Amino acid sequence: MVGLFLNQYYSVSKTILSYAVAAFVLVLVVIGIGNELLVFFAMYMPIIFLVSPAFEVLKHESQSGWNKFVLTLPVNRGNIVQSQYLFFLFLMSIGVAITIMAFVVAEWVLGSTMNQELMYTMMTGIGIAFIMGAISYPATYVFGTEKSDTIVLVATLSGVGLFLLAQQGFARLLEQMSIETVASMNGSLVFNGSFLVIGLVLFVISYFVTMGIYNRKEY
Repeated sequence: MVGLFLNQYYSVSKTILSYAVAAFVLVLVVIGIGNELLVFFAMYMPIIFLVSPAFEVLKHESQSGWNKFVLTLPVNRGNIVQSQYLFFLFLMSIGVAITIMAFVVAEWVLGSTMNQELMYTMMTGIGIAFIMGAISYPATYVFGTEKSDTIVLVATLSGVGLFLLAQQGFARLLEQMSIETVASMNGSLVFNGSFLVIGLVLFVISYFVTMGIYNRKEY
């Protein structure tokens, strides 16, 4: 399992580094600009950036023939899929860490602080990333790595689209509640937290779906 994880890391290590640096600098620039909308966008931009190399691994493994060679090693197909999903979570954690680090530096330099609303927005970014993974992994195994770029693009747009739909649905739900109930609840926390949980549930379901697809593949 460790060997599988390290192989994935080293195959895209340069990409991870370049994305990490670019995301960190971009967040600092956005914070420096001070536009509120852009700052909210910056809360999940590094997360989306950093999980992208996880999908490049599948393409590299297919092009190099590693996806066939690895089956001759003392690992089972479950280990292979598990290592891919764990690698995705590893990259996501890096994206979260970069976002927090950028705001810490911005606080030292510019006096900007990460308030609760920004933290809730980061939860949305994590939820979108989970949805990206939930769609990209099984779809790539079904349609092939040749279409992986298109799949990741569709998965990203789907994550954003589901967020916008959820936002509209939540707004309508609030309209049905009493003013006292709405005033007593933390709407941002409830919505963003719920969206994150939905993304996580889809990601977990996707793991089992991908496992089933991969077990049926013949090489």
